[in-house]
Amino acid sequence: MPYKNYEDTLAYSKKYAREHPERQRNYQKKLGWELKIKVLQYYSPNGIPECTHCGEKDIIVLCIDHINGDGGEERKKFNLHAGNRFYRFLAKNNFPEGYQVLCLNCNWRKRYKEHKLYQGGEL
Repeated sequence: MPYKNYEDTLAYSKKYAREHPERQRNYQKKLGWELKIKVLQYYSPNGIPECTHCGEKDIIVLCIDHINGDGGEERKKFNLHAGNRFYRFLAKNNFPEGYQVLCLNCNWRKRYKEHKLYQGGEL
């Protein structure tokens, strides 16, 4: 156990969260954004979050892309979903290879081009 009084600390934390829901929500959002930025910085070439393909820098539209297109398999295997749970997984596993930063447009464009019904041509 990480603390001497782990149960007491956990009980206090839960009680505090129940009594201050707005403050707790804001704190969790802040932590989530900090984690997202940390992951995006790691997977960006210069440590500055930007789309690997088009150079978009708006953090709101940046996301992590599975280079090999195996995100669905990985989510099932590790019970991951988009967002903070996925970002925590990457950080906890020392930022494994096989990921890149893309904006949502480039991510969807890539997904569409990989689809078996795509007939080629410019998008």
